[in-house]
Amino acid sequence: MNMGAASIESDAFERAALRSESYRIQTLLGLLGVLLVYAAARGLTTGEFRLLLGEALLLGREVFAEIEREWAAALGVERVAALRETLREIHALQTER
Repeated sequence: MNMGAASIESDAFERAALRSESYRIQTLLGLLGVLLVYAAARGLTTGEFRLLLGEALLLGREVFAEIEREWAAALGVERVAALRETLREIHALQTER
């Protein structure tokens, strides 16, 4: 009988793994938030507004990508893809007006 890590199937183990992943994601989002504040402060003090905008867009995109990865892990890739498609349809309806 092979008792590898992949064969452990208990509710406690699953909760611990999810909690660990949640802490990792919160830490990453916090770090990205700090970087965004730093980029904004640097852009405002140096007057380089294009650089500020570019950095803010990149960091914002990474924050949303991380949130999407968290949702995919929690809800499943198919549900997140369906949500994304629904949001595209809503956006298309709004831009048609």
